[in-house]
Amino acid sequence: MDRELSSGRHDRDHSYGGGGGGRGGQRKFVKLRRSGGGSFGTAGGGRSQREKRMIYLRRPDVPAKLQELQELTLKMGDFSEMADDDNYMEFIAQLAAVVLEREDLKEFGSPYSEFLLKCCKELSVQVPILATYISLLAKDDSSFATLFQEGLEREIGRAIEHDQVATLKLLLKTVACLASARAFAVDASCGIIAVLSPVLQACEAAIANSNVNEQAHVCFYLLLHTIPWCADALAAHEDGKVVLERVLAVSNLFLSGYRSPFAAHGCQAMTTRLPDPDDEIAARLTVAPSQTDALNPGFADNLWEVASVVAAALTEMSAGASFPYPACMLTPWKTLIAEDHVATMQFSGEFGQHVFDALQRQFLGSRSRKAQADGLTTYVRGDATGSGRATAWLRNRYPIFAADTTAEAAACAAQSALVRWTALTYFQDILQFFEPVVAPSGAKYGSLEVLVAQLLASLKLFPSDSHLEYLLTEFLFQVMLQPPINSAQHAMIGRILLHLSKNQPAFTQLIGLATNILFLLLPELDVTVARAVGDWFTFQFINSGYSWPTWSFWVEGCGLDEAGNVKTVAGEDGVSTGTMVADYDTLVTRLFCHGLTQKASRLVSYDSLKTKIPAAFHQYFDYDEVPKCSLFIADARAPGANPAATGYAAELRQLVEGRLNGDDILDWMENLPQLSAEGNEKILLVMFVQTLCLVGAQSETLTTFLSLLDMYTKVFREFGDDEEFFVTIARAVFDACSHNAGMTVFLLQEMMNRSIISAPALAKLSAEEAVVRALSTEPLAYQLYELSVDHTLAVFKEAVLRRHRLGGGLVVDETADLTPSAEPAYVVRRPQRPTAMDADAAPTDADAAVSTGATAQVSAEEEAAQVDFNEDDEDAEGRRIRRRVDGEDDGAEHREMSTDAPRGTQAPAAEEEDEEDRELDPLWISSEAAKIAIAGGRRVYRTLVTALVQLWELPADGETGLSTADLQALRVVSRSLLNRIWRSYSGLQTHLEFTLAQRVVVGDPSVDAEVARVLIANGEEALVQSWSHFFHH
Repeated sequence: MDRELSSGRHDRDHSYGGGGGGRGGQRKFVKLRRSGGGSFGTAGGGRSQREKRMIYLRRPDVPAKLQELQELTLKMGDFSEMADDDNYMEFIAQLAAVVLEREDLKEFGSPYSEFLLKCCKELSVQVPILATYISLLAKDDSSFATLFQEGLEREIGRAIEHDQVATLKLLLKTVACLASARAFAVDASCGIIAVLSPVLQACEAAIANSNVNEQAHVCFYLLLHTIPWCADALAAHEDGKVVLERVLAVSNLFLSGYRSPFAAHGCQAMTTRLPDPDDEIAARLTVAPSQTDALNPGFADNLWEVASVVAAALTEMSAGASFPYPACMLTPWKTLIAEDHVATMQFSGEFGQHVFDALQRQFLGSRSRKAQADGLTTYVRGDATGSGRATAWLRNRYPIFAADTTAEAAACAAQSALVRWTALTYFQDILQFFEPVVAPSGAKYGSLEVLVAQLLASLKLFPSDSHLEYLLTEFLFQVMLQPPINSAQHAMIGRILLHLSKNQPAFTQLIGLATNILFLLLPELDVTVARAVGDWFTFQFINSGYSWPTWSFWVEGCGLDEAGNVKTVAGEDGVSTGTMVADYDTLVTRLFCHGLTQKASRLVSYDSLKTKIPAAFHQYFDYDEVPKCSLFIADARAPGANPAATGYAAELRQLVEGRLNGDDILDWMENLPQLSAEGNEKILLVMFVQTLCLVGAQSETLTTFLSLLDMYTKVFREFGDDEEFFVTIARAVFDACSHNAGMTVFLLQEMMNRSIISAPALAKLSAEEAVVRALSTEPLAYQLYELSVDHTLAVFKEAVLRRHRLGGGLVVDETADLTPSAEPAYVVRRPQRPTAMDADAAPTDADAAVSTGATAQVSAEEEAAQVDFNEDDEDAEGRRIRRRVDGEDDGAEHREMSTDAPRGTQAPAAEEEDEEDRELDPLWISSEAAKIAIAGGRRVYRTLVTALVQLWELPADGETGLSTADLQALRVVSRSLLNRIWRSYSGLQTHLEFTLAQRVVVGDPSVDAEVARVLIANGEEALVQSWSHFFHH
């Protein structure tokens, strides 16, 4: 996707005209020079600041005259710099007249046509203006019309082939506007109907076959976003009237059966329960079973929204009215294009069929395409890690501001559905195409300031008393909190909101109001979404001067007093008092405040926060960085203490502080007396972990932890690679640092990166009862689950794809044999050793093979000798030995090689000459790694899902120690995590199936039936049904 226009064009001064004369002179852009020799600009001479800052858009082969023409073209409809008295339609007419009079199209027809295509692909607001301008040019220059039409065909085909739905939408909008501007034919053979018919046919086929799947949704999206821009042009043509009737019919059928991926059984997918209809705020998240009333704001997503809007407008047209274009839908052709204007563009004869074939291949096939940034993805299931963006074209919709919130909110809500849809479409396209990006070359295109300026400029298209700033604020929060949460998108929207709050006073109040409304909605929100709200608020709070006026309201919602103690309430007798029993809403709110306070404390010093955050939340600070190490406590009564080991622990700490090497540490451990009845291995492992935590924490820099882990990885290796050792290490880190969530997550992540512990071991720790029961009170518990899932799936994906790249068969479904190989496989090579006679000779092919590690070519006899093994022998310790005959004689020397599986990818120790002759087979290494990764991924799935589902089998009574509110809160967090796990596993499964072109099973199907049974028995049919595609894969 080109970013030069929508992003690169922004860091400029958008002045209207040349230098000199001040602002007034710059704004008089209608004074264009018509002489043949002067600069193509405004009167007054000199270069504008805008032009001087466009150097990076210039190319050595782009003439200055063409560059200036492009500059003026970009000014048309750029409302970010327009004054109230600027007349863009006058600009269109005069610029077209000058271009035609100067005959610039004869000189620059091809490059200028390409430039206009770029504009139409990315500048959504300006497409109607550009279409009108192109129509004026095409009327008098048929060769230019042909150039542009051919380029349009090419770009439409390319957008379909590359799955660029957002770009394709704007290209079809361009064709529609050109048809309305009488530049493009309407007829069914070569006009706009030729490109609309294939999309319409695909929609009708999907309805007829009851197969309105995710792929078919793309066709509906494209069709319904195109029709409004050419409705009147179609209505003036007999074939066009038939098309409109078909579109109305298919829209109504679509609405009657559409089920949004963002709606789950009557409410938004971002919710955890069906909102209480008596709760005025929570009820905003409800969604009607079907939606045919365009004035009802209960849309679940923008596809639902546009279908309703178009159906309502076409119904009105069927009664004899014209399309109800509001002023915000720019239609300059109505003023500038004469009735006798003859269309000069038409598609080539077979283009319609090419479009249909491409749509059939890309969107309506048996398999969905690979996820693209703005293409067809797996919807709200997200990508393999569960953190990638969902589709950039399908956006969820839900109201944040009710009509009775303020008088301005009422004015915004009073706007018609068509006006609101138009505004939201502008917002979405601007966010899509003006997003700042960094190219692979390192060049930066665009800026946040320009993106914000374009968003604010789009509001100029609407009456000032419509107060669509409410709608823009609502839209930004919808995108930021759209599941699955995308970290990059979340950060970008956070920066936009911060910029608006700092520079636009109206938005400062709006953002604060929206934040408090979301705070009230916390009990309804999915925990992942609630955490995203907390992460954004922390960023906003820290970067806006630590100002938040409603802290007291939040403390009250947590059920705490000013000191952070649980509130006391009066007893039933009205005299006695007791501690307030927290209900579900209070527990969830408390968890939210705990998380954001904890995050803020990891980013800002205590001195900066102690007076900015209420004292009630100071208990959630993460400033205590001193690990709690039981083996360093001399008191025998302390939990986990071992007086016999305390002295040795202090000695070990001194050795680590002195950076004694790993071998000497191991020697020191071997000489210790027995410290525990179970032996020394486990206690020494815990002691070593606690020592590293203490030494690392005292340096106050995270890099010290990294250097210690790198230096002493060998020590951990010597304890073995059994999963129980990994669990012991993970538990030791958790016990020592769990009071500081940031440090705990950091250490566990870095240990997994170095294979000191494994994801299945961390999953075992996460599934322990103490951790599971902390899910509703400690943000760290939730993070452990996410850490386990994300790491194991990253390893799973990398291992399987690496094995796939090497070729050969790879089975990843439930029939896969994951048993580790009993023996490694080797690649044998015979290096050619140079002699003294050819020491000065040029390197031979054999020398090159040795230097690059390639497998040398061998004769048939040598190959036979290489595979002559006797695999039945064993050594004295019972290990199997492979014996290979290297010579041709029966009495040749035999060499032995152990077949025990190596820990890593290094070959076992052997004679020096043998190391030159053989190495582990890369294919065998990759296969074994894939087996381990697949088995680990399924083990993590089984461990975590089973632990979470067990919460539905616990009773709320004194025996378990869980109240009804506690259990309800735990189940809500559990439901959120189950969604997170299934989304992540499903996303990776979809990705691998597309890449490998075969069936893939990432999770463990053996537990799914029992999981579904337990959940359904406890009233969670909706949860099971929403993931039935994954269970029944």
